[in-house]
Amino acid sequence: MSFRKTYFHRISTVFLLLYLSTALFFALSCPADELRVYYISVGQGDAQYIELPNGENVLIDGGPSSTDSTSNPLIFFLERKGVSKINHVILSHAHLDHYNGLSPVFDRYLVEKYYDSFITGSSTAETFRNKAKNRSQETVNTLSLPNGATFYWCTTSTPPVTAILLHRGDAFGATPSQNDASLVFKVAFGSSTFIFGGDAGAGGSYKPLESWLANVNNHGAVLQSDCYKVHHHGSSSSSSDVFLNALKPKYAFIGTNGMSHGHPTTAAMDRIDVWTGAAAVDNSFSQEIKGKFYHD
Repeated sequence: MSFRKTYFHRISTVFLLLYLSTALFFALSCPADELRVYYISVGQGDAQYIELPNGENVLIDGGPSSTDSTSNPLIFFLERKGVSKINHVILSHAHLDHYNGLSPVFDRYLVEKYYDSFITGSSTAETFRNKAKNRSQETVNTLSLPNGATFYWCTTSTPPVTAILLHRGDAFGATPSQNDASLVFKVAFGSSTFIFGGDAGAGGSYKPLESWLANVNNHGAVLQSDCYKVHHHGSSSSSSDVFLNALKPKYAFIGTNGMSHGHPTTAAMDRIDVWTGAAAVDNSFSQEIKGKFYHD
């Protein structure tokens, strides 16, 4: 896999992460400190990697492949980055296309903190969780924290990097479906903001987690984020107008294997396009793209 870096400034668009691509990369500076966010293409699944200004890192989900070799796109990416330790690993929810790729991460790298709601999933998900608990230095059970809890991931930078836990997993009871249990984090670096919400949905066969997030009594007033990791791979029951009206995204990133499972849907893409402008939904971004814009 080759890497080509292209620079651009505040382009409003949607990026479809096809299986052939490696990662989309945003670097945000102010002016000496830099936050780097990578949206890794892992096929029909999710994985995002963050490099903090202090040199620490964050991995959110791992995609569907449990292969412990560089044929796994997540392992390929981490090896190319020279990773030996991951400070924060987050599982949004216990579906295979999110947790399976984390299994070789725990085999291969030192993990300091592992974040999970531990809302019961399948037997294979629970087997993975036992590994994660045994091989991480510290486990953070999000259900022990209030919604709105703030993590200070980097305090030495100007501005600092914070992560707000908008949904800890149980807005719809103690035993929701896994999608309804998706953890939702908002990461902020000054005025530059990112939201990661797993497979949160808006209705249909799922609970209206997106409406819950947009409700002013929950997190509507603080929901706005520039960069949106699109919920549930762009399914028709996600990225609702109510949620997007509160989120007001400038950029959207979709993890998919190119219309696999019918994702992303035209309906979701049309709703997102209202905010991000003309969508780029083919494999023209088949290599690493480096974007850069600045905290103001």
